Amino acid sequence: MRLMRQFGIIAGMTCVGELMHYFIPLPVPGSIYGLALMMIALMTGMIKLESVLETSQFLIDAMPLMFIPAGVGLMTAWGQLRTIILPVTVVTFVSTVLVMGITGRVTEILLAVTARGRAKGETASQELKEEVLAEENVIAEELREAAKHETEKIKHLLHGEVTKSEEPEVTDCAALSETAEAEETAKTEHAAAEATAAHGKKRRKHHGHG
Repeated sequence: MRLMRQFGIIAGMTCVGELMHYFIPLPVPGSIYGLALMMIALMTGMIKLESVLETSQFLIDAMPLMFIPAGVGLMTAWGQLRTIILPVTVVTFVSTVLVMGITGRVTEILLAVTARGRAKGETASQELKEEVLAEENVIAEELREAAKHETEKIKHLLHGEVTKSEEPEVTDCAALSETAEAEETAKTEHAAAEATAAHGKKRRKHHGHG
């Protein structure tokens, strides 16, 4: 079914070429119109190459068989060709050389145009990649700067919290130190008072004995 569809596409282009030959008053064969239409359709993408590839390869491989009917027809018309064999030979040789040269030149031009198109496409693709990489580098640099700024901010906040948490500890240490000093002072005063009281008792006892 796939091969039939491909053959139908080629046959349809050939039929359109024959219609153009019928309606256009130019000495151009219908097969040439069909080939031109097929080339335009393939180059513009109206027909994908995969849509006619297998059948086209088969027809190219079978092309020598297409010349057998023409050769048999020449053999049957030998009586008419005998008188003009020399002009026909010259025309056939010259036209064959011209067709080969023109076909080769056109092929070179098409290949050059295709190569330039690919080169332009690759250049545009490379420029696009470079632009994308440059934008990515700029974005990465901005992200690094933002991350650095956020890191500094977090460090500053953490430092402030540590400072605030250390201040009460210092205050508590000072209060504890003052409390300890007060307790030592109270103990010292209490010991001094006890010593004074004991000394007074001893003196009273001493005076009583006297």
